[in-house]
Amino acid sequence: MRRFAIHMFVLMLSLLGAACQPSAPSASSNGAERIDITLWHGGFSDALRAAIDTAIVRFHAAHDSIRITTRRYPGHFDEAIRRIQLKIALDERPDLIWLPPVYTADLAASGVLRSVDALAARDSTFHPDLILPRLWDVASHDGTRYTLPVKTNTLALFYDKKAFRQAGVDPPTTWDALTNAAQRLTVDSTGDGSPDRYGLLLPLGTREWTVWTWQTFLWQAGGAFVDRTTMQPAFDSPSGREALRYWVDLLHARGAARLSAPGQGWDLQPLIEGRVAMQINGPWSLPQLDRSDSLDYGVVPLPRHRQRATNIGGENLFILRSDPARERAAWAFARHLVHPETQQALVEKGKSLPVLRSLLETEWFHDRLAEHDAYRVFFDALKHGRTRPAVPQYFSISQIVGEHLQAALRQEMPPDDALHAADEQVRRLLATPDSLSASEPTR
Repeated sequence: MRRFAIHMFVLMLSLLGAACQPSAPSASSNGAERIDITLWHGGFSDALRAAIDTAIVRFHAAHDSIRITTRRYPGHFDEAIRRIQLKIALDERPDLIWLPPVYTADLAASGVLRSVDALAARDSTFHPDLILPRLWDVASHDGTRYTLPVKTNTLALFYDKKAFRQAGVDPPTTWDALTNAAQRLTVDSTGDGSPDRYGLLLPLGTREWTVWTWQTFLWQAGGAFVDRTTMQPAFDSPSGREALRYWVDLLHARGAARLSAPGQGWDLQPLIEGRVAMQINGPWSLPQLDRSDSLDYGVVPLPRHRQRATNIGGENLFILRSDPARERAAWAFARHLVHPETQQALVEKGKSLPVLRSLLETEWFHDRLAEHDAYRVFFDALKHGRTRPAVPQYFSISQIVGEHLQAALRQEMPPDDALHAADEQVRRLLATPDSLSASEPTR
């Protein structure tokens, strides 16, 4: 069934071609033909929504012949990509999509994207060096930059300051210190064997959040998820086994961690409600935690093991192939979102990190770092940040790994067996010619 679905997707793309039918032309106030550009997105916080709306209003004021409309695609990023691919295959495509950059290789391999390199070649005001270099790693495919970074972020460790003071422990900086802190912070006040509070929350589920989080421990142990030269799986290694055993040991041998609800590893309520004392999350969490009256929190870098590492995330703009006029209009709006003034608003409202190198040296950015100690932790983590591999099959790989991580965390398989089984399944996937394009991204 999976292979049939992939064949149908590729067939529809080949029949329909890369071009989409332009919408009916309308006139701008100066009499020029107006181009209507559609942006699909997965939903924004209220504050970020306001920043995007403001950016659109300002763009319209400067570009009378272009009209931007937004539409939310259904579901979370993890759930939406298949619907987006189907819409594209049916030629019900937008001009722009706001998505995590790790989708780049999948959509670029299917031939539906206009590359940033092609658009920038016709724009003397833009050069890739304007963007933080590391962000291009996952925004590229086969040596070509395809999608434009507009927001970025990293992961760090949130902790309950009051719980730490009461337990007499310091925020952990190493795996050993994390183990010690998690054990001392686990409290069973009634002695019934069911702790009121666990030291650490670990994510459960087969979606990308679990894999994205576990990758940081894999890298900290000295491992790799995919070999960047051969593009073959590399997680079934001594480092991978050590990283997964560490999670399983915290959960079951030491009883110092608990699992999140399935697919909810990002949910902050366990930390806010005092059911855990530590949780891995990103800078987008800061506004919600700042509003909490019950939690006095701190943020520290992810504890290191053999080396320090975190995962770099964010969102990019994907520009779909259409006709030259529509592509130029879509690119104009994309460029507007990485204008310094727009970037400042996205950073302040969306609690992300800037993608422009020039902003890092400004008084404005240093004021942001001074205003919030936690924000600096996420920015400093960029130095140790890594990105997920830019391979078209990434989400099929992620789903396979996520399913086997979940089996190990639930003690349905030993950690070593789980990684070995995932490795074998991924290798079979990569050996299948159909997997080289339009990979099935479910998780």
